[in-house]
Amino acid sequence: MYNLFFRAIIHPVSYSGVLKVRELIFEEKIEETPGVFSFIFSMPKPFSWQAGQHAIFTLPDKDVQGKTWRAFSIASSPHEGVIRIGTSFPKEPSDFKKKLMDLNPGEQIKIRGPFGEFHASGETQKIVGIAGGIGITPFRSLAYEISHGHLPETDLTLIFSAQENHPYKSDLDNWTSLTERLRIIYTNTPEEVNQALEAQRDIYGNEADYYISGSPNMIKALRKKCKQIEIKKIVSDPFKGY
Repeated sequence: MYNLFFRAIIHPVSYSGVLKVRELIFEEKIEETPGVFSFIFSMPKPFSWQAGQHAIFTLPDKDVQGKTWRAFSIASSPHEGVIRIGTSFPKEPSDFKKKLMDLNPGEQIKIRGPFGEFHASGETQKIVGIAGGIGITPFRSLAYEISHGHLPETDLTLIFSAQENHPYKSDLDNWTSLTERLRIIYTNTPEEVNQALEAQRDIYGNEADYYISGSPNMIKALRKKCKQIEIKKIVSDPFKGY
């Protein structure tokens, strides 16, 4: 919570959405890859956000044991007209995730936000993104915006690492065909990620902003790597886990 307050002080506009609570209607779930699901929600009262931001989700009509809320990056662009979140399901998911999986179409949930500084600046900007597994979710939103002309001054080169299947790969591959401003580098190991990162550093140096989304351990390791190779402008997803 301290981290949230600290970031809000530094980026007050990006975090102003934390004060807003809204209702969403569950529409459907989609299995993107084995063990990874998208959940799609409609908005009874439409609102907007900046691609890449996240929000806090609660299930007020469910008796959730343990932690009763989760922070998810919003995987959809505001121009898609729905809220999409993506999350992985381990063999023993939390009770929150069990209740999320059991939602029926038409049931309501609540969202606080969206908020956060993990988004494009809106000005001319080169982004080198690094996504690990389900950490792809904020980049899916950014990739949609860039490929469909909604961020005309933003370039994104995305290093996307997953051990096996890459969630949303079909979407990303389709969108890269629409614009030269979006490029995807698929990797499978930390070593491949580091090699790709060094290659992008050699191309862009510190003219690019480096965005990292993934597990806490991955973010920690990559922030250390970025500092070792003298990358200065780093933005990472501040919430731990999905």
